[in-house]
Amino acid sequence: MSYLRIKNPGVAPIEAFTTLGLSTSNTSEASGLIGQFGTGNKHAVNTLLRNEKPPVVYLGEKRVEFGSVSKTVHAPDGSSVYEQAIIIVEGVESELGYTIDFGHHDWSEVTMALREFISNAIDMTIKLHGTYDHEGLDIRVVSGPVPVSGCTCVYVPLDDHIRKYMRELGKYFLHFAGSTFD
Repeated sequence: MSYLRIKNPGVAPIEAFTTLGLSTSNTSEASGLIGQFGTGNKHAVNTLLRNEKPPVVYLGEKRVEFGSVSKTVHAPDGSSVYEQAIIIVEGVESELGYTIDFGHHDWSEVTMALREFISNAIDMTIKLHGTYDHEGLDIRVVSGPVPVSGCTCVYVPLDDHIRKYMRELGKYFLHFAGSTFD
C-alpha cells in the first residue's frame, strides 16, 4: 500500500493530537501562521477515521496510530451506540475524550484533513526556520510509514482522490505552485 507522507522539521507534541484547544501557533511570535484554535489535528484525524483512512503519525521515532471502539451510552430516552476515538502510542491504546463523530458536520472530506496536516507542517517549518521554503518540509508518496528523526510525519493511505488533490495542490497552497506530485 502507498501513503501520502506530510513531513516537517520538528517533533510535534503528542498533545497536538489529544488535547482540544491546545495550539502552539496562537502564542508564537512567528507571523503568517495558519493554526490558531487547537482543534484541527483532532478534526483531521476524525475525518480520516470516518472515511476509513486511519493515519499513522511519527513524532520523531514515536509511532502514533488512531482508531475507534464501539461503545454504548445509556440515557433515560434510550441507548445509543457511538465510536469512541482511541490513540495507540507505540502499541499502547488509550481512549481520547471525544468520539470520531466530533466535527462531522463541518469536516467531511478527506481533502480537508490533508489541508489541515499540510497547514500544520507549513506552520512548524515557519516557526523553526522563518520560512516554509525549507528542505525539511516535504510532501510525497511513499511505500509505507517510517520514522524520520527530528521530524513529524503524517502518513495517509493513498487513493485516486488523494492523488488528484496532490496534483492540484498548487491551487490550494500557493506555497506549492509549480510543484508536481506523483
